[in-house]
Amino acid sequence: MLVLLMGTGCIELPDTPPLDKKVLHLEQNWTADEREEFYHISQGTVLMKADWFLALEQPEIKFVGTVGMLRDDDYMARFGFLPDEKSARNPQGLPVGLAVTDVVLPVEGERQTVVGLTCAACHTGQLEYGDTAVRIDGGGAQIDVTKFQEALGASLMLTAKTPTRFRRFADRVLGANVGPSERQALKQEVTKVLRRGVQESLANRSKQLYDGRPGGFGRTDALAKIGNYVFGTELDDANLDHGGAPVKFPQLWDSPWFDWSQYNGSISQPMVRNIGEALGVRAQVNLDPRSERFLDSTVDIEGLHRIENLLAGGAPLQGLQSPRWPKDVFGELVETRVAQGAELYRSHCQKCHLPPLQSPQIWESENWIGNDAPSMTAGLQPPKQRRRYLNLNSVNLGAIGTDPGQATQFFQRYVKTNRLVLPSLTSGPWNRGRWEDRDWYKNVEPTREMEYPETVLPAGVALQRLTVAVAERYYDKQDFNEDQRELYNGYRNPAASSRLEYRPRPLNGVWASPPYLHNGSVRTIFQLLSPLEERDRVFYTGTRQYDPRHLGFKNIRFRGAFRYDTSIEGNHNTGHLFDAQPLGDGVIGPLLQVDERYQLIEFLKSLGPAGVPPATFLVNDD
Repeated sequence: MLVLLMGTGCIELPDTPPLDKKVLHLEQNWTADEREEFYHISQGTVLMKADWFLALEQPEIKFVGTVGMLRDDDYMARFGFLPDEKSARNPQGLPVGLAVTDVVLPVEGERQTVVGLTCAACHTGQLEYGDTAVRIDGGGAQIDVTKFQEALGASLMLTAKTPTRFRRFADRVLGANVGPSERQALKQEVTKVLRRGVQESLANRSKQLYDGRPGGFGRTDALAKIGNYVFGTELDDANLDHGGAPVKFPQLWDSPWFDWSQYNGSISQPMVRNIGEALGVRAQVNLDPRSERFLDSTVDIEGLHRIENLLAGGAPLQGLQSPRWPKDVFGELVETRVAQGAELYRSHCQKCHLPPLQSPQIWESENWIGNDAPSMTAGLQPPKQRRRYLNLNSVNLGAIGTDPGQATQFFQRYVKTNRLVLPSLTSGPWNRGRWEDRDWYKNVEPTREMEYPETVLPAGVALQRLTVAVAERYYDKQDFNEDQRELYNGYRNPAASSRLEYRPRPLNGVWASPPYLHNGSVRTIFQLLSPLEERDRVFYTGTRQYDPRHLGFKNIRFRGAFRYDTSIEGNHNTGHLFDAQPLGDGVIGPLLQVDERYQLIEFLKSLGPAGVPPATFLVNDD
């Protein structure tokens, strides 16, 4: 359940940042209630039992004074979590991105109340300037997930190994008046969880999965960690593979209307995408075909569907929208520079990033693709309900020249599925969002000896089959009809791809999502528009102090900051260059004079969300 820190006292964290800044919520087409729902709606991930989490102390030893609680706002803020008030949706007063929910563990069949990470943990940003904290809903968070998991493990280990600490823990979980037998049972349960965590940690360390490639604040190697947890920890340690390409948490506005998602355009269907994400942050699934609960999971399908609806809205680009530049906080726009920057955008940016979403041009048919297009159907029968999606461009790795790690590692990864025999979607009995033959996932007799084929699949294909199967299992148990399945699947087939390319997105709100490039290797927009030698080779992350002139976080070295070294593979800040060299091999435009860079920055500040689709735009061609 936990990736544990083997020992204590070596988690270096920043000091608690100021928590008294005035939080400014910008207009992003959400009500306050929708925002709060997004902050704490479960996606079915499992960190640990909720009463344990609330009872744990911080993983430090004091000989004088008391040790604070792990869940305290000032401690959680050191990992980058944003504090939140108590409410009906958050009765425990947990930070943004944590949820308490009831799950049925799919292996044991035991019902538990657990705490887990939500979508908002990684996708709620904040920019701080003066005494104001500008909240960016759907923006990239600045949390360090790895250090948080290490602290959880260290805290639980200290609790188990220190009698006085365990006594306080047991008093909080069980009550002060319970007898020795109940306390001993709790101790055994804690020890069992620790043992699992130690085994996982040792397996990860033996293969040096992430050595030398930590993500730090605001980044994680998402695709590698999904594959390692699902196909390694949960299935077979032989599938554990080195992860060396952390990517930044992307902004979410408009993304439900993109034809393909992920930086490398590897996933199309939202349910497949969201189940994979939930599994990657430790939702549990039963992968034993001998079990009557085979393919049951803690994934909250209803929660994922609700999250997608919040983000998507009821019509194209009408859900969560990008924030507008807050002039009262960051300063007024210079309109002459906006106009000059618009010309530069049309000349150098639009061919990849599409026309600005606020322009009428975005609604032209050439910018959209139907869910019945061959690239969207993946060789399967298209959904009955017709929908159109924003047709993002793709740029091959050689042309853009940015760090290739995220795309190449996913492209090259294969996994052994062995006992997890899942049928192909293209050659199996698949029809309009369901398998016609259900026998493939009915459990076999537990005592029956099974010979499983040595099945080796590309990681993307294996993940596609598994996430579809998890969804199908839930749909079948709920007795969903074909229309309900299409609705929950976002009217898209579960297409998957491993592409050696990256897919640039529209740039509205780009000012609110530093740092830049898919791996967060360029600190500011100004540096992104500059030659390579003018970019920071080393900088520090962990602060939210914002630079409104250059559009990015400030470079501040402080205790516990993450040292971002762009010379490390996976961290390279090459590519997407404007330079006085021939186009290609990472050069995408001519050298921009300093004033031209500021003109383009001024235009990017001015970009707003899409308007209401015009009557001429075909929203639904049923």
